[in-house]
Amino acid sequence: MEEPAGLGTVRRRLAEAAAGAGGAVYVEGEPEADKAQLVTAAAEAARAAGVLVLRARGRALEREFPFGVAIQLFEETWFASEPREREGVLDSPGRPAGEMLSGASPGGQGVTVEHTYAIVHGLFWLARGMASGRVPAGALALIVDDVDWADGPSLRFLAYLASRIGKLRITVIVTARPDQPGSDPPALRALRACSELVVLSAVGSSANAPEPGPRAVSARAALGKGLADGHRESVVDLAELAWGEGALLDSDADADAWPAVAASLLFVDELERAVEVAEAANRSGRPAGGHNYHGWSLYHQGQIAAALAVAQTARAADRDDRVARGVITACRLAQGRLDDAAAALPILTDDEEIDSVDLPLLLDVRAQLRLAQLHFADALADALEAGRRSRGSWGVMSPGIVAWRSTAALARLALGEVGRARALAEEELELARTRGVTRVVIRDMRVLALAAKGTRSLDLLTEAVRVGRAAPPRLEYINALVDLGAAMRRANQRTAARHPLRTGLELAERGGAEALGRRARDELGATGARSRNVMLSGINALTPSERRVADLAAGGLTTRQIAQALFVSSKTVEFHLRHVYRKLDIPSSRADLVRALSPASG
Repeated sequence: MEEPAGLGTVRRRLAEAAAGAGGAVYVEGEPEADKAQLVTAAAEAARAAGVLVLRARGRALEREFPFGVAIQLFEETWFASEPREREGVLDSPGRPAGEMLSGASPGGQGVTVEHTYAIVHGLFWLARGMASGRVPAGALALIVDDVDWADGPSLRFLAYLASRIGKLRITVIVTARPDQPGSDPPALRALRACSELVVLSAVGSSANAPEPGPRAVSARAALGKGLADGHRESVVDLAELAWGEGALLDSDADADAWPAVAASLLFVDELERAVEVAEAANRSGRPAGGHNYHGWSLYHQGQIAAALAVAQTARAADRDDRVARGVITACRLAQGRLDDAAAALPILTDDEEIDSVDLPLLLDVRAQLRLAQLHFADALADALEAGRRSRGSWGVMSPGIVAWRSTAALARLALGEVGRARALAEEELELARTRGVTRVVIRDMRVLALAAKGTRSLDLLTEAVRVGRAAPPRLEYINALVDLGAAMRRANQRTAARHPLRTGLELAERGGAEALGRRARDELGATGARSRNVMLSGINALTPSERRVADLAAGGLTTRQIAQALFVSSKTVEFHLRHVYRKLDIPSSRADLVRALSPASG
């Protein structure tokens, strides 16, 4: 008898889970008989491998019953376990799930978002315990047929679980009809996004040609881990394994997964690598789809003009691309063009068309626009809603995806709620430090400095600049430089304030962050700095002495001839030339100097 289509993928996933690398398989297709055969064969294969199999089915008549599918999965095993085993669960983070399974706690209508999340996390803890031996079993397989008919809370649990099992002995296998929204569309899309997809054709064969390769599997695992907890090292390791110095693009079975690599790197602040991946994919002609991750990576680097160009190209290809419009909005804000930012902002509705990752991000962008418009209460409402949405399917979403707490803190500061603002920023700062998201660490230090007074504020801004200086360029570092310079100027440290302000102005103008550049220039003027000393690079940054030396060198004179012409020593000429080459960002070459000083280059 012919093996059901997709069974090879399921067997591979079961074997990987047995070795401690869990994952999910999402089987999609219309033909009910073929899906049923695959599910039955998957359960048999799992049991043959000594895996504990928990099964459930979504039903239209039961989809309004919260956690109905989750109860189907765990209830029989729960009541079959020993009392001491159940007591162990009830004396652990699994308690909310255990109480629900025992009937001691409601899981139905009227339960708060916080309690729903507690149950979801409790079910995750219970599954993890089964797969690690704390509860009888070894490897674990959760199989849900017709998952598109499942209730919303169960879908959120499955999405939550599937994104966190990369290092657990757990396999999640679900089947669904194509193009079905489900009772919780964001959760169903999230589950599908972090699963290996098997599509069944009308004749029962797999429509995947070919099935995703091993690099694509690693890319999805990196994305799932970045969404789940965002720990930098593990996400980067998986992303680099998937990318393979560009080898992912060489395989038709893997190439479509490049956006997952770019996204996972963006989420953990590996922006330079994310840009490299996106640009390599674009050069290779591989399918688009990761342009928004490219745009956000450039934006967070402070390359506003480049990010805007990427987002505008994406929007030209798809006028309804809401995320591209979100990037455009953020870039227009950085340019200080509030009307253009408001015009670009997509309309956000509580519908099924916006991905569960994208919606919190877009809400946060709208909150930042409201802050710039001085609509502080509206900004706070949007930021808090972004936080609520970011918790819906993934649990605690990494601040590397959406730093809603610091946005909410800025709104609370503007409303005079200093203590509550400080608490939000401190919470996010701890999360960002744990996950290694440098740009958010800098942002939260800036917010805390605004909530502080006197030398404490200066100390926090100084530390924010120190952190930013040790890392690759970030927009938040530019913000911190300008904030520090402004604070030092207000503290009557005018001469000392000029250096961070000049550095901030240089970086802002280089990347197109026009609003920051104007602010830095105004602050510099308030310190009494002369305009000719503002720029730190480019022709305009050259001092009169450096410009004279550069012109003579470009005219063909040797170092000794320049020294004689200017009545200075050769060492003085060499000193000036070193500064010229650095400010013009060119090699120590007279030919490059000629080109840099030509009118066309200016």
